[in-house]
Amino acid sequence: LGIIKGKEYEDAALAVAEIITGICKEEKYESFSYKALAPGWRMLVQPPATAEDIASRYQAPSERAIDVDLTDGAFFLPDGDFFGTTEHHIWHTTKHQEPRILAASLYLAVKCCSQDLHFFSDLNEKELESAFKLVRDFTGLNPELDEYYYRYLDLDVPKKNVESSMT
Repeated sequence: LGIIKGKEYEDAALAVAEIITGICKEEKYESFSYKALAPGWRMLVQPPATAEDIASRYQAPSERAIDVDLTDGAFFLPDGDFFGTTEHHIWHTTKHQEPRILAASLYLAVKCCSQDLHFFSDLNEKELESAFKLVRDFTGLNPELDEYYYRYLDLDVPKKNVESSMT
């Protein structure tokens, strides 16, 4: 929930690219990357592609939107300066855990780049541990949950165990 633009958008584009290229580069995330990223996107972001290569795509004057195709949905976040957006709401809900974890990690990384964004999810804190790990491991950023997460958390949604999703 919120808006991102300018330098913050550029930082977010690189952070997203670091995560998606990282999961394709690191052997321990190989299975996860195949389950989380759409096949065409996985091919695009696997080595020899670098985070800088992918971020430059998001930063091109004709694009100015971060887009990632997941196996069961998409992550799309436009640059508020380019599209003139006043507020952007992103929500990802599916039954498959890997794309949900990846989407949450991308949202959390973007939130780290701007104080004007808020993260909320129907994933509980235990389920979000894997998303936090992806952000820290590949970007060095340290995501935090704020009151929006706790205010909008739907505690009635059945939760699944995601510990095995990252191995």
